Amino acid sequence: CGPAFAPAIPAAASFFVTYEAIKRSCEHNLPPALSTGSAFLAAAVAEGVACVVRVPAELVKMRLQVSRDPTIAAAIQSTWQQGGVRALYKGLGATLMLDLPFAMVQFPLFEQIKLQIRAWRLTQGETEALLQCGATDGALAGGMAGGIAALITTPMDVIRTRHVLRHYPAGKEGSFIDTAGLIYRSGGLRQFWIGVVPRVGYMFMGGVVYLGTYNYCCTSLSKFMG
Repeated sequence: CGPAFAPAIPAAASFFVTYEAIKRSCEHNLPPALSTGSAFLAAAVAEGVACVVRVPAELVKMRLQVSRDPTIAAAIQSTWQQGGVRALYKGLGATLMLDLPFAMVQFPLFEQIKLQIRAWRLTQGETEALLQCGATDGALAGGMAGGIAALITTPMDVIRTRHVLRHYPAGKEGSFIDTAGLIYRSGGLRQFWIGVVPRVGYMFMGGVVYLGTYNYCCTSLSKFMG
């Protein structure tokens, strides 16, 4: 259980610290017309930071899971010996290819859906004092944003997965464009949408839990700190 959670905790922490810092800075320092894009910029930078944290942690986790190394320190050392920083960040490009677009779709949608829920609740006669977006609203917005982002980024997920699983001749590695062409030739555009239904369902539920919890924590901390 420990190794499985090892990449998730520091990556999530680094993401949300960066996301909140950049979003709040944009909202406070930019004109209203520009600050609306703060979630887009914040998500892009935050996901980049999270990937830098997550990728080496994932490699270490996988080494521990296959019992190649007895401890985290040994896993890091043996990975480093295979190629230094490049070895620790193997697969970073493929990870960024999917995770950056996903975050850049999910979080602006999440913020916008929360605003739409707030506007709807105002039309139902609720007062401003009762309109803090709590766990239920955050979970609904998070689920919808996660599902839509999953739908939009499914082709990139298919390309990344097929690219990682491809076998290349020694010393030769194809590009993502080569992989995309191979997928298209194997069955047309439909091949880019393989697995879309379970992916959307999985990401919807993930958004409900992940962003619902995040929103609840933000709301609770705001109340606690006054």
